[in-house]
Amino acid sequence: MSDGLAGLILFATSVLVPALIFHKSLIFHKSASPPSIPASLTANLPPPTPPSSPLLLKPGLVLLRNALSPLQQVQLTFLVLSYGHMSKFWTTPPPSATNPSPTLELNNARQGRGRIYDSLSSYPSPSFLKDICTSLTALAQSIDPAMPPITPTHLLTMYYTTPRNLGWHRDDGSQDGQSLAPVVSLSLGNACTFLLIDDDLPKAAPPLSVKLTSGDVIFFGGPSRWIKHTVSQIYTDTAPSYLHPVHFHCAQKYCPALTFTPPPSFRLNLTFRHAPELFGHEDEPKFYYFATSARKFQAAAADMGVDEARRRVAEKRKEAKEKKARKKLAKEAITEQ
Repeated sequence: MSDGLAGLILFATSVLVPALIFHKSLIFHKSASPPSIPASLTANLPPPTPPSSPLLLKPGLVLLRNALSPLQQVQLTFLVLSYGHMSKFWTTPPPSATNPSPTLELNNARQGRGRIYDSLSSYPSPSFLKDICTSLTALAQSIDPAMPPITPTHLLTMYYTTPRNLGWHRDDGSQDGQSLAPVVSLSLGNACTFLLIDDDLPKAAPPLSVKLTSGDVIFFGGPSRWIKHTVSQIYTDTAPSYLHPVHFHCAQKYCPALTFTPPPSFRLNLTFRHAPELFGHEDEPKFYYFATSARKFQAAAADMGVDEARRRVAEKRKEAKEKKARKKLAKEAITEQ
């Protein structure tokens, strides 16, 4: 283990705060009305367990384990899946030579994901969502003086239907907000491995690895707002059993794609952001697509057709792979000398 990583772990474990002071009643106020859910989906839920002590990983980077009770997880899952399946997760791609009569598909079908980036006020029960975000952030602030407050304006929902990971990136795009207010990231469903690169450590230091399970919340704000991160692995069939009926209910009742069969397990990631400058722009393509590469592909497809755009992407990937192989051979030749 490197000295830098050992120091980070020592720093994190030294700031644990007894869970006793973080009673559930402090996490969620009673002023915001939760979404209305069929009683069958909330029957026989396991009792809530006390949340674990908040963990300060570094200034601006806080982890709350078991922050959401089973009921709160059901409420959030129902809220975003019903909203997404009613319209937002689905799109009809433009016709192409290989698919002249396209049908509905997930709006990020290439990655097996559905995606919503919308203002908080557009979601059902916005005051409920806002209350969750601000209350959880208050907990993070209670152990981290470097964590700024947040007035959430937008919510990004990612619906993972496959184990495909999410590549390295920083939340510094035009749709991510310009302030140091934290990104508040809630995990629901399947567990995942979340990796982060601490820019304050030497480049050779291994990334910080955090396994996120359903109900966990991680914050990155203030000095850690632009931290580089990735979802490196998703563990299928690890979603809590009480979320499965919610998942199937929402797909069967609200999904417009009649041929869609919901996968046996899934993951949802909800990330709250402060981005008031984006009000009114949420449905523009440049804000709709998450990655720069996706926005470029959309522009190329509109200009030259989907098939040609895909051919050029494949060509560039092949060239990049060959270039990487040549560099590796050159490096090995120098080492042998």
